[in-house]
Amino acid sequence: MLTYTRYLYSLEDVKLSYVISLLNKDLRQCYFWIYEMYYSGFQNECFNLNLILYKEVYVYRKQIYEKMIEQKKLWELYNDPIYLANIVKNMVNQNISISRFVKNFCKYNKVKDEKKKITLKFLYASKEEIKEYDTVQTISSNCNFNILKYLIKYKVRREFDDIFKREINSLDELRDNWLYNAYNSPIWKKRIEEYNGYVNIDKKRIDFDNVDNEDAFHDKYNYEPDEQPLELQKSIVGEENGNKLDVYYLCKFFGGVMS
Repeated sequence: MLTYTRYLYSLEDVKLSYVISLLNKDLRQCYFWIYEMYYSGFQNECFNLNLILYKEVYVYRKQIYEKMIEQKKLWELYNDPIYLANIVKNMVNQNISISRFVKNFCKYNKVKDEKKKITLKFLYASKEEIKEYDTVQTISSNCNFNILKYLIKYKVRREFDDIFKREINSLDELRDNWLYNAYNSPIWKKRIEEYNGYVNIDKKRIDFDNVDNEDAFHDKYNYEPDEQPLELQKSIVGEENGNKLDVYYLCKFFGGVMS
């Protein structure tokens, strides 16, 4: 079953787009994808994802890992998103081991890493650099059907389609079942239930206890993805026929040497 995030991306697409952004060392896109996940209600999963990735596919340094654990503990105490930013900034700064990546995810062992400079310096983010990723509830009165035009900044990355097998999102799914899929994320579940909405599994839809509540919900939260420009819809679901990464291209672009 698909899970849609606050701005109607598929949660699995968000995770994989985040990994691609890490490989590309693109800090702004990393922030965008991880906070899309974070503000959709998957805060703990964001920290765990980074810790798992660091242990599984990075050039592991105990000193850095312990600093990341420390940031998670601080977040658990203070619930401040800056601690996630600190981890992400270091995920971008630290060296990914493509040999470990392809071994763990592609089950291919004949790759070595190019030698790279090692840094043990732990970086810290500023609150200013993550401010733009806060959740936007409204842009203006009675105009929330336009909200996605302002907030969809990046297109889903589909390069991993052949490596990670998962339920693939589609334009039809986005257009026809967006609210049903959105209910699976905490932010949308809370919004729907505030207006006494509930899941109708048999009909694959969200129903409300009365028309007034349904109208009130849609007045505030109907993003109308089926009415958005086609290019924006494609940004949300990604390009099925785009470039795909395999072991060869992972090594070619991200510092691996095939033996």
